[in-house]
Amino acid sequence: MRHLVVSSAGLNGRLNRLERDGWIVRTASPDDRRRSLVSLTVQGREEFDRRLEGHLAVERELLSVLDARERVIVVGALRKLLLVLEASE
Repeated sequence: MRHLVVSSAGLNGRLNRLERDGWIVRTASPDDRRRSLVSLTVQGREEFDRRLEGHLAVERELLSVLDARERVIVVGALRKLLLVLEASE
C-alpha cells in the first residue's frame, strides 16, 4: 500500500479485480488472519510477462535519448531512491 500510495480500500479493490479476472488467488495468512497471501495464477503470470515486454520497450525508448554518462547518473539516482524505499520498510 505504501509503495503504491493507495489506501487499504483502494488496494483491496485492485486485488478484487485481479482475482475476479483470474490473475491472482488469495489465501489466508497462517500468521495473521487479518492478512491475505496473494499469488499469481498461471494466467496472471502469462499476462504479466506479456505486458512486461511492452513496458520494457517503452523504457528502452525513453532511455535511448540519454548518452552513456547520463544513463549512469540516472541509474545512480534510482538506486539511491530504491535504498530509501527499502530502508523505510
